[in-house]
Amino acid sequence: MRKGDWIQTYMGIHMYPFDPIADEICIEDIAHSLSLICRYGGHCEQFYSVAEHSVLCSQYCNEKLRFPALMHDASEAYIADICRPVKRSMPQYQEIERMLMTAIGEKFHIAYEDFDAVKEIDDIILATEAVQVFRGGICSWTWNPEKTALPIKLMFLSPKDAEKIFLDRFKQLQYEKGDGK
Repeated sequence: MRKGDWIQTYMGIHMYPFDPIADEICIEDIAHSLSLICRYGGHCEQFYSVAEHSVLCSQYCNEKLRFPALMHDASEAYIADICRPVKRSMPQYQEIERMLMTAIGEKFHIAYEDFDAVKEIDDIILATEAVQVFRGGICSWTWNPEKTALPIKLMFLSPKDAEKIFLDRFKQLQYEKGDGK
């Protein structure tokens, strides 16, 4: 007997977020969902997807971490994105996220520790985004994104385009690591 209720994914899979297994994880579900989820709880001047963010992370980290960086927010395809300050106060969400990321890692042959190793580039990309997505710039954060930000211009892709670049990047990285077909 599986734990919890299931959700129906874009590809029609019955996926149990409280009891995930690798066979229920589908890259098309991940790409589609992440392309429709707006970062920062939607508090941006314009739509900016988790899919576009993930692609940027994978482009600006070291070679070993490119694939884990692309996939580091994949659990959000099944349990949504929660803003970092809120997520830190939700241990049950964090445990569900950990279980999902373990299943995602199993499905795509990514060591769980590699997801943790992506945190530095995730923060750098966060800083890069922050100076471009918020109306009137950023407020008083505990660190200065303007000093940390990379000289990257965000594209603010439509969901359809974000899904495509995510899948294209996935295929490219799979091919590079020898898993491509």
